[in-house]
Amino acid sequence: TLNVVNELFRLTLSPRRLAAIAAELGADVPFFLAGGTALVEGVGECVTPLTPLAPSWPLVIVKPATGISTAIAYSALDALPNRQPGEATAAWLLGGRRCANDFEAVVQDVPEIWAAWALLDDAPEREPDTPPRLCGSGSALFCWVRDHAAGARLADRARQAGAGKAWV
Repeated sequence: TLNVVNELFRLTLSPRRLAAIAAELGADVPFFLAGGTALVEGVGECVTPLTPLAPSWPLVIVKPATGISTAIAYSALDALPNRQPGEATAAWLLGGRRCANDFEAVVQDVPEIWAAWALLDDAPEREPDTPPRLCGSGSALFCWVRDHAAGARLADRARQAGAGKAWV
């Protein structure tokens, strides 16, 4: 929306100014100015583009009806013992499919999320050796699938099981 308003009204705001406005709107907003694959640091204002992993793989994303407060999730994350910040990012940069998400430990007690996780984990369409992962601080989850047709079957099954909204 910021990019469109900038263009439609010929505001000629610089990328730096747009990023500053985006950061005022929310921590996730600066990423969406450029999108793509990126490492996001700080409170969301430091966005470093990354080379996308190749090949690209189809994903199934399931969004349970329940939500997670970002503030509560971050507070709980900060309280985790023995957490090593940066491990999840390092795993992603080493090959993507071995990625991890520290927030998974935070949301393990949310039944709706872990029911959806179990459904994805047990799915025969899921790519082997790639467990489901939490998206950001939650509550959406994703898993890699073999192909688009397998993803469509899994997404349909997730919706029918009441796991939430699902997309390939």
